[in-house]
Amino acid sequence: MIAACDDAKGNISAAEMASVACLGERQFLRVFRQYVGVPPKQFIRLRRFHRTIQDMQQQAAQGKPIDLLATVLRHGYYDLSHAALEFQQMGCVSPGQFRMLGIPLTQDFSIFFA
Repeated sequence: MIAACDDAKGNISAAEMASVACLGERQFLRVFRQYVGVPPKQFIRLRRFHRTIQDMQQQAAQGKPIDLLATVLRHGYYDLSHAALEFQQMGCVSPGQFRMLGIPLTQDFSIFFA
């Protein structure tokens, strides 16, 4: 399921996810939320956000300048404003502010929900 989400860069419907899981859409939504704890749409948003942050940090660690537009487009955002809105909602900062802060990556998303 995660590979299907990553391959689609977050642009995958619940029906497509249910098909990958070989379940009906309603059953998939119920089971997914029960086991993961969040609806599929929220999971996809978190996954895309996390992968974008990872990419930005890898670029910074390699000493490369971070091209925000190319990075967010590569991870399935429509444009920079779409990414900025999602960063504000999930990380409380814009992508540019995040880049300047250099927050270390964690597997625990709780640091992003202040």
